Formats: sequence, structure tokens, C-alpha cells
Amino acid sequence: MRRWLPVTSRAPGIASLFTSPARTASPFTSHPSATAGGSLRKVADELGYKSLQSLRRRDPVLCDCISPKRQRREVIPGAPQPARAFPSDEVIKDALTSALLKPVPPSLKTIALDLGFRSDASLYVRFPDLCSAFAERNALAAQMQIEACRGQIAAAAEEIPPPTLKEVASRIGRSVSWLQYRYPDLCDKIVGRRPKRMLLRRERQRITLKTALAQDPVPSIESVVTQIGITAHHLRTIHPDLYAQLRQRSELLKRSLASNKRAAFQTEIRTAVIDLSQRGLHPSRKRVLAAIEKPSLKSTKILDRQIVATLLELKLAAGVLPPAVMECNPVRSARNHPLAGQ
Repeated sequence: MRRWLPVTSRAPGIASLFTSPARTASPFTSHPSATAGGSLRKVADELGYKSLQSLRRRDPVLCDCISPKRQRREVIPGAPQPARAFPSDEVIKDALTSALLKPVPPSLKTIALDLGFRSDASLYVRFPDLCSAFAERNALAAQMQIEACRGQIAAAAEEIPPPTLKEVASRIGRSVSWLQYRYPDLCDKIVGRRPKRMLLRRERQRITLKTALAQDPVPSIESVVTQIGITAHHLRTIHPDLYAQLRQRSELLKRSLASNKRAAFQTEIRTAVIDLSQRGLHPSRKRVLAAIEKPSLKSTKILDRQIVATLLELKLAAGVLPPAVMECNPVRSARNHPLAGQ
């Protein structure tokens, strides 16, 4: 059998080709900080090493001489002992025991934070029996809470009108998925009463619509749909008859209000024109609007017609125009008369 020899034994001159002189020599041989008590981090930076681990791998003995990994603390005789970072086991045991005696014990994580621990794992290591008692107590409390919630959900399932799952979950302070996971039978019962809930809801909507139709003046469609809680399109779909009546009444009310505003504006214009004419001023559009403190409208079309009609009325009263000029529609006659612009 042929035996393979190391490279150095077969050809000693070849070893120099595979071993770099920079790697064989210690990096501290020519560095002054190695013997001057300098920092190991500073030495590594000056030698071009990014990490201390690479430097320690090259020469661990000299690295330990410059910066030992562990340094023992010198204990001065008679010096006071430092305070413990964590409480003793007796203190921890008393805290756990007193917490177990409370009607609603706090969580182990809360107790661990109060004692100075980062997590409750240290409590499990020291007192596993007491921590198990906490777990049993919490499981019993959770089961009692689940049973209490079952009674509330069962009562909600018998309500009239029946509520939705979302409403029941909001009352208890839980999510719908939490209810469906723990009470699937009661949730199915609540969902099964949905058709009855929809009938009762539509009946309440019809009562609200009939009450709105009985009012005088009738409220607007926007206020009615806001009160019911649905859109106008959905209201027209599920209650077409009552929606048609409400829309007709609303349109009549709008026309009546617009007619009253128009009549009030015409009265204001007539009063202003008569006042300006008595003062000897020409009732122009600008003067008439300035004479009205708070005009009901600002329609220039109505303003021009009413100014002309009032001027013709004043001329007719003064005997300037014959009565035959005024037809059954005085506004149209005033607009078409050749003397209207005078």
C-alpha cells in the first residue's frame, strides 16, 4: 500500500510556497503597544484587524497578557458586601404565596417584574409548584369567566328584537371569533334568528316613515334616512310606497318654501322702490338692493321684473298711464311696455 507523506517531508522547499511569512510571524513582534500596556482594541485597529477574535486566534497568549478575559475582583477585608441583585428565595416565596391568597391573583409576569426579574422563567426554576398553582388558579378563573359569558350570550339569544353577533361581542368586550370558538351552539341560534330580526327592523322602519309623513311640515328625506340608519337608495328599494309619498310631500314643501321666499323678496323690492321714488331717487338695481337690509333672495331676474312692475304701478296710481295698459299679468305688461324703461 502506498503511503502519502506530508508536503514538508516530501519536498521541504515546497512548504514555503504554501505558508505566508506574514501569517507565521506574530503580529506583536514589532508593535510597541504590545509591551507598553496599550488597549487590545487599539492594537487591533493599528494592525488592521476588524475583530478582536481574529487577533486572539493569531496569538492568544499575548492577547491575554494585554487584556485578560476575566479579572478577579480584589476583596478588601472589612469592606461591606454589595447588595444582592435579586431578592432571596424567602422573599420570592412570600410574594408568590401572598399573591395566591388574593381573590384575583396577578400574573406571574407582573410578579416577576415587581421582584426585579426580566421574565417569569426564574420563578418557574425556583418554585415550580407555586407557579403551577398559579396556572391552575388562572385556568379556573378563565373557566368561570367563560361560564359567566355563556349566561349573558344565552340571554341575548332570547332578546326581542334579537341582536347581531357583533352587538353581543361588543357588550361582552370580546371578538366575534372568540364567541364562535367557545359558544358555537349559541352563535348558531343567534344567526338563525336573523330573518326575524330583519322583519322586526323593517317594521320599525315603516313606523318611522309613517310618523314622518304625519308631521307638518314633513321632514326631509335626508333627516329620515339618517334617523333610520340606511341610505336613500336602500329605503326606496325596501319601502317604495312610503318613499314615494315622502318624496312627494318633500317636493311640495320645497316648492311652497321657495314660493314664500319669492313673494317675500318681491314685497321687499316693492317697499324699497316706493321709498326711493318718494325720496326722488331713481330705483336702480344697486340702490334697491342696498335699501334692503337682509334680502330673502338675490335673484337679479326677480329684482328687475319687480322694479319695473312697481314703477308701472306707481305711474298708474299717479294717472300717467291708462288702466287699460295693465293686463291680467302686471309683471309681463310691465316688462313689455315701452315706458317701462323711463
